Amino acid sequence: MSLFDKLAAIEDIGAKIETRLGVPQRRYLLVRHHGVDEQKRPTLTDYLILPKPLINTASPRLIGLLIGNEEQGVSVSSTDLTAEFSRVTPYEWLVRPDSKRVTAVVDPSVQTFSDGSVAVEYTNPVTKQLAGGTPCRIIQVGTSDPTLWKLILRRDKD
Repeated sequence: MSLFDKLAAIEDIGAKIETRLGVPQRRYLLVRHHGVDEQKRPTLTDYLILPKPLINTASPRLIGLLIGNEEQGVSVSSTDLTAEFSRVTPYEWLVRPDSKRVTAVVDPSVQTFSDGSVAVEYTNPVTKQLAGGTPCRIIQVGTSDPTLWKLILRRDKD
């Protein structure tokens, strides 16, 4: 286990403590992979990031930052969100190698059990339609910090 892995584990413990203390910026984040199975039917795979990531609006230093190249780039706006959580979460949950669509849902409806475990609530479990939350697109996965994943999320328009 490298030093950065140990530091990420410590960051994870700190996030669990902040979640227990009720820090309001710690909110649930669901990462959703969209795909197609062998019969060409759409499939969804959901990953709930635990402990709760730190989610805020984009900081003023990020606003106006161009992500991508000049022709196809996306500029960060003041309505975008940033999410930070420890690198204990696998990178494969955030991106897909087959370049299929990956989205995120901020504050999905969850059910907390007496033993402390958490489950996502669906209005229709077969189609995995969520009971609540704010759908977002992941426009960047920041990899510069060796202990944290830093995402920039853009709210989807209805």
